[in-house]
Amino acid sequence: MKATAILLAGLIAAPALFCLDRQASGGSALPAIPPLAAGAESGRIAGVKNGILELDRNDDGRADYALYNDAAGSLEREELDFNLDGKMDDVRYYRAGAAVREEIDSDFDGRIDIWVHILKGEFVEGYERDTDGDGEPDIVKSFGG
Repeated sequence: MKATAILLAGLIAAPALFCLDRQASGGSALPAIPPLAAGAESGRIAGVKNGILELDRNDDGRADYALYNDAAGSLEREELDFNLDGKMDDVRYYRAGAAVREEIDSDFDGRIDIWVHILKGEFVEGYERDTDGDGEPDIVKSFGG
């Protein structure tokens, strides 16, 4: 496991929200799909339309994982619903196939409270966290440079 995943695991109580341990690939590899929820028989593709691929991991009829591609087919955004409540909790943004930012709703209240800035699709450059729920970062950390 990369040091970035270990670092991020300490940021919130649910370290499963962070999947930054994949290798930088210049856009050639798809992001890892989170495992099925306990008790789910199988995940299924919920739909592919207009450059969006959706997956329903627990077969409840609602997409809980989605990949968004631009007109050229390059990955733009990845969304995940970790608690399977029908709302995406983790959104990762890409530029030229590499992750550049991740926005996380760590307490599942429908509001982003962690912003992770990613360098070269792999390294955590810094993060911001809203601890009091006002929508503004209270904690700002920067690494390197």
